[in-house]
Amino acid sequence: MGEGHQERRPVSKTSHRAEQRIWRDTTVCGVSLLHARYFDQRFVPHADEHYVIAAMTGGRALCFGADGPVSEPGSLIVIPPGTVHDGCRLGNRPWSYVAAYPSSRRLQDLLRPWTGRDRPVPRFDRLVYRDAELATRFQQAHRLSLGGDDSLAAEEAMEGVLAALLERYSGLGGRVPPAGRQRRAMARVRDYMEAHLGRSLALDELAGVSGFSRFHFLRLFRAEVGLPPHAYLLQRRIVRARRLLRQGMAIAQVALACGFSDQAHLTRRFKQRVGVTPGEFVRGSRRRIVVP
Repeated sequence: MGEGHQERRPVSKTSHRAEQRIWRDTTVCGVSLLHARYFDQRFVPHADEHYVIAAMTGGRALCFGADGPVSEPGSLIVIPPGTVHDGCRLGNRPWSYVAAYPSSRRLQDLLRPWTGRDRPVPRFDRLVYRDAELATRFQQAHRLSLGGDDSLAAEEAMEGVLAALLERYSGLGGRVPPAGRQRRAMARVRDYMEAHLGRSLALDELAGVSGFSRFHFLRLFRAEVGLPPHAYLLQRRIVRARRLLRQGMAIAQVALACGFSDQAHLTRRFKQRVGVTPGEFVRGSRRRIVVP
């Protein structure tokens, strides 16, 4: 299955027989991502330099010769670097999938909380796994990546999927050991978020503040706070936005001051959580209508 180009912006390729959307988003774990839909495409036997992790979104396909396992929606395909594989549809329907191409180093870094400094190369005993729950999460991570207005949420989603894949199927995962200093570390991260609500915050940055690895930090933060970092950060931004709106700041300025990409982004998130748009909130406040 073909690998995505190293493009920073999405590139679309379409014809009456095939569609492709290829992009690289360095904020989402630094991996290339691909969304493809094919009618007649047949990949010749080849090998990729990175892992290929893919989830079928439509149709059925064979990826390892005529005797290979069938890939279909609800399954995850995991192809290690250097593994020769092909790809073609099975049946008369087009086949489509989303894929990510993490390097061996990227997956080794995820294993660090479990294996310490010794970072073995992840091994998988199968090429296709029937795991509808993880396949769905993988597709959701792709959609978040394409959304473009919440990079932290996209990072969390992709990080969680890759880590879950390792924990379930690589034979190297396990429970992250409890950390006695986690409460103090998570309080430090929350203070840092509060001080930087007006700009984009990356997962690496927050994990660095905590002193834990990315995946370890995600687990500890959710256990301590009850929300993943992106949801907590959004909640705090909405709280600040309400305060600034009451003070009379223009909606577009509030959006920038609270770390939203633009006014439309603020409006969408604000209404999801407050129940009214920022404009309606301002008008209601002026009429002394209580908005929860």
